[in-house]
Amino acid sequence: MIWVGGLMQWFFQYMARRLCPQCGKVVEEVVAREGDLVVKRCPSCGYVFIKYTVRATRLGA
Repeated sequence: MIWVGGLMQWFFQYMARRLCPQCGKVVEEVVAREGDLVVKRCPSCGYVFIKYTVRATRLGA
């Protein structure tokens, strides 16, 4: 499915916002990769929403 660029961009911006349970603000989560670990955290207070391990990355497959 191909989306119109602006609509797709709006969709991902909307989906990246979360209500932080620690500071109570609606924030855009910061995604950081630390080796094999991907961490999504609040930019305001540092609360970790989720962290997970990426086993392999395949581009173009």
